[in-house]
Amino acid sequence: MAKVKKQWYYVYMTTCGPCAKITPIIDSLIACGTNISKITFQEFQKSYPKVGVRGTPSIIQVQEENGVATTINNIPSNTLIPLVDLSSSAPDLVTLNGAEYILSKVNES
Repeated sequence: MAKVKKQWYYVYMTTCGPCAKITPIIDSLIACGTNISKITFQEFQKSYPKVGVRGTPSIIQVQEENGVATTINNIPSNTLIPLVDLSSSAPDLVTLNGAEYILSKVNES
């Protein structure tokens, strides 16, 4: 029987402005025990060269089975960036809603 591994990854770049605003939300979720691992875009590309990332920040669930990795869920940058755009006008609200949104997506799977 093949062993199947599923893992959520927060893919970011250190030079990315939106990533800098989303990262504290991700750090809070990780500190609370959410099953998300942080990985830079470059590290992700090295680890999973056949799993495409269209932009950062992204949250991607990767499934590995028989040495083959595939994306089975994702929260793309075009979903995360609107949370960043609101952060300057309502940081507490956006952090709470952003965290709840991400947590709901991660917990769906």
